[in-house]
Amino acid sequence: MVSYDYSKFINHPFIQQHKDKPKWTVSTMNGTKMPCDMLDLMTRDVIRGADFYDEQSLTTLAKVDNVFFQRTGSPAPNHTFYLEAAMDGFCILDIEPTCPEDLKNQLLQMDYIYGEVSMSGKGYHLVFPLPECYMEYESATQKPALKDGDKNYEILLNHFCTFTGVVIDPPVNPQNSFEDLYRKLAQQAKEIEKQKEIIIHSLEERPDTEHAGEILVLLNNAAKQWKKTPEDFRDTAKGQPDMSRYEWACAAFLRCKLNSILRISDIQREHTYTDEEQAYFLYEILKDKLPHRPKHDTFRGSVGGMKLPWLGYLVKSVIEKIPEDE
Repeated sequence: MVSYDYSKFINHPFIQQHKDKPKWTVSTMNGTKMPCDMLDLMTRDVIRGADFYDEQSLTTLAKVDNVFFQRTGSPAPNHTFYLEAAMDGFCILDIEPTCPEDLKNQLLQMDYIYGEVSMSGKGYHLVFPLPECYMEYESATQKPALKDGDKNYEILLNHFCTFTGVVIDPPVNPQNSFEDLYRKLAQQAKEIEKQKEIIIHSLEERPDTEHAGEILVLLNNAAKQWKKTPEDFRDTAKGQPDMSRYEWACAAFLRCKLNSILRISDIQREHTYTDEEQAYFLYEILKDKLPHRPKHDTFRGSVGGMKLPWLGYLVKSVIEKIPEDE
């Protein structure tokens, strides 16, 4: 077991790179590891679960620690970061305490950029830059995590991540490839993914519900968080951006944001939105968000003989590939 050295944690290059992002909070110590709403904790001393779609729930690492330094004279326990792999540029390999020792040792021989011992003292959190094959598995990019079938480890992608600060150093001569591990789990996820077929009759009919306007506002605000550009999806073989990949990634990002919005208690209690109604929200935002190109004026055949505009067909594909619980 490595002892906690706050200075080593806070001054680590990886932590320094991400400490000013307003995506930090703390998690509870009672075994639930519930991420806390920092606004309630700082202003009312109330412990309530954080919502990653509510920017006030999270703050910078410095502000988190300042609260605890002022109250206890010590840095915060259980620093917690809301990871969005595509935007943050990294993912985390979470090795379970129950993982067999020989497998643990193999995983620890990869070229991670930050490593630490988990809360149990028997597991590990290892941080890696996004692998080169990341966008080859588009449906995997918006999953919360990619899980090993034997539950020995998982790769966190869009998830609250707790940092213990018990830092370990990477191997001097890494022997194993994280790229291969990611590809293995992403391929497994692709193979077991259940494909559903949805029918969309109209993309223009706004749901007649009390919160429809609020949903559009929230989703539009979420769209502003998408900072990727077509250049981030450059096809090296063709020497130009791959616009289809860029548009799919943006639509998938908004699909996951919409999933979160629809779980807001007042919205969830009022109405259960159908796939077609959800398609309306996504289509409305994407029409304004994505740069227009001639392909958007074309139509694709769909179930039941329906023809959808290109962006409508894109929305349909994203809803089919990304379940509502992700």
